[in-house]
Amino acid sequence: MLECTSKLMLPANRGLFYAGGWHDGATGRRLPVTNPATGGSLGEVAEAGPEDVAAAITSAKRALPDWQDLPPAKRAQLLREMAAVLRQHTDELALLDAIAAIRCANFVATSAMRPT
Repeated sequence: MLECTSKLMLPANRGLFYAGGWHDGATGRRLPVTNPATGGSLGEVAEAGPEDVAAAITSAKRALPDWQDLPPAKRAQLLREMAAVLRQHTDELALLDAIAAIRCANFVATSAMRPT
């Protein structure tokens, strides 16, 4: 279970995942990520540019025929394996979701205070 402590367990890889692997991003740039609750740094992530988006789309289109050709039982097996991997990373995903929720809550709160 994820505990609220000052030491965050953030994902080790901060790149872009497409075409079956991690990529640094074609732009070569990194973007800072800030914890909206504390204002502290959460590190940097790779910036995705148009080339990365195009590569991800091309990879997905290339993979689709193979996926469609798989028997339903094999697809189900692969989806169960994927779910198992997600469950192995529950704490990290919960942390990322909580950080995103704080960001959304802060946005809503500050937006509500703006004059119309």
